[in-house]
Amino acid sequence: MRSPARTGAARQPSAELATADNCDLHLTIALSYSGRQDLTLAVQELVRQAAAGQLSPSSVTPDAIAAQLATRQLPAEWREPDLVVRTSGEQRLSNFMCWEAAYAELYFAAVPWPDFGEAELAAALRDYAGRERRFGGRRPGSSPPAAHSACSSSNGGSSGGSGGGRSGSVGGSGYVPPRRTLGGESR
Repeated sequence: MRSPARTGAARQPSAELATADNCDLHLTIALSYSGRQDLTLAVQELVRQAAAGQLSPSSVTPDAIAAQLATRQLPAEWREPDLVVRTSGEQRLSNFMCWEAAYAELYFAAVPWPDFGEAELAAALRDYAGRERRFGGRRPGSSPPAAHSACSSSNGGSSGGSGGGRSGSVGGSGYVPPRRTLGGESR
């Protein structure tokens, strides 16, 4: 059992005092947040605008969707995280920032959030510093994945993307996985 002094609630007053004058570091904590619900609400708003004649279907772009997400309240440079740290040993996003974390690097820490301290943050940042950011692209010179036998020949080749930065096109194999029915069989 953890001692009360190690819990987040017990450390909160000292953390607030220690960071009261900070102006360069910002932390956003999402409580009772659902990435799926956030996307659903964004799409519902775009559909409402289209039904009212305020938006054409061709105007529904990634930027238009992002403009409806809860993160729109943050400054633009904070909306897409570079690093997402998942605590408690879980290795999944758990419905967190489904849209915004698409190109984020993921770091999984075994300790629970209240015990995530300076040493754990330093380890996460060291790990992040050693990564090669590709924003969805492949490593330069790497081969695309082999085509799956369930794919037609028109789904095979490369998309011709460069795999560059966030605003560029993303390379890919053109692979389309087989669709699954409710029974789990491919069709």
